[in-house]
Amino acid sequence: MSEPALRADAIRESGVFVADHIHATLACTSCHRPPAHPIVLSVGEATYRTFADLERAAWAHALDKQGYESLTCDHCKGALVASHEDFHTYLEAYQRDLVLRCLPRTGFFTRKRLELYWWSAEDGYVARGPLKTAELEELRRCAYLRAPALRLKQRDRQVAVELVKEAMEAIEGEARLLQFASLLTDNGEYDLAIRLCEQHVLRHPNDARAHFHLGEIAFRRPVAKDARTAALMEAETHVSKAVRMRSDYPEAELLLANLMRSRQQFVGARLLLNGLLDRDASVAEAHYGLGLMALDTNPATALRHFSEGERHRPNEGDYPIARAKALVKLGRKAEARRALERARALVPESPRIAELEAMLTGAPLG
Repeated sequence: MSEPALRADAIRESGVFVADHIHATLACTSCHRPPAHPIVLSVGEATYRTFADLERAAWAHALDKQGYESLTCDHCKGALVASHEDFHTYLEAYQRDLVLRCLPRTGFFTRKRLELYWWSAEDGYVARGPLKTAELEELRRCAYLRAPALRLKQRDRQVAVELVKEAMEAIEGEARLLQFASLLTDNGEYDLAIRLCEQHVLRHPNDARAHFHLGEIAFRRPVAKDARTAALMEAETHVSKAVRMRSDYPEAELLLANLMRSRQQFVGARLLLNGLLDRDASVAEAHYGLGLMALDTNPATALRHFSEGERHRPNEGDYPIARAKALVKLGRKAEARRALERARALVPESPRIAELEAMLTGAPLG
């Protein structure tokens, strides 16, 4: 696949969170021919926040020759020199890359200079003038959004959380910040996640995603035992609103069914999960939820659901563990042991492995 096609695919996949990249145009100092393969470098972090910062970053990369100074010409083995380097950064609102073309000095009487271009897979490079105010603002917003996303790709979650906090102060109310609600929740930043979602609801009251995240936070946030029922009801209120707003929202429907099941509203939970499976029979979590509700009263039905869920999620330990429990209830212990070994291979540290061992040997649990 060509380099422009790869860039276009990366933009389609990641949107505003796509990493910046550098395309170096090289030529041989002897035969003046370009190398067979272009030099393309991905930039692992977004350290700039303004155009001036971005320009400095682009020149810093352009003047650092470590990426290709040791390369030689494919044709005559002569030295390669950069005629220019293009620093690409994606501006989502304009659906194209802003490109800073750094042209270094080529002689004693020349000066380095910077040219600006738009780039897209459809139009290629299109020369442009200085950025307008709205474009500068979109550059700033995209930089604040991109910085934590790139840290997440490097599995540096704590730094990513700190960068989200910085972005929330700098671009408060930016709709695209909502995509970090789960990150904040996963890291126990519940108050911050609530503030982010509530700010979003003020500006976008009909966005089901914000109501879903508020419900998820209420469900997952640790509370005192006597406050748990109220927390579950709050979560159900938010998630129900999300489901009403958006007819096809599997994540919200799964959470709502889980909330209903926790409050023993089994009829409503089954209706939701069966409705999900009517639309998409491969939703493993829906099979899992139906299996849990059938385990004590109809283990054969539970086994069917756990097995189907495992077929779609073969690398998750929850499914063979649940399947083993259903098999024990059906008296099929040899099959249950095989399911247990499968679970042990996937999640050897799970405390439920010991519980299953006890069930299979008849030892008391607890």
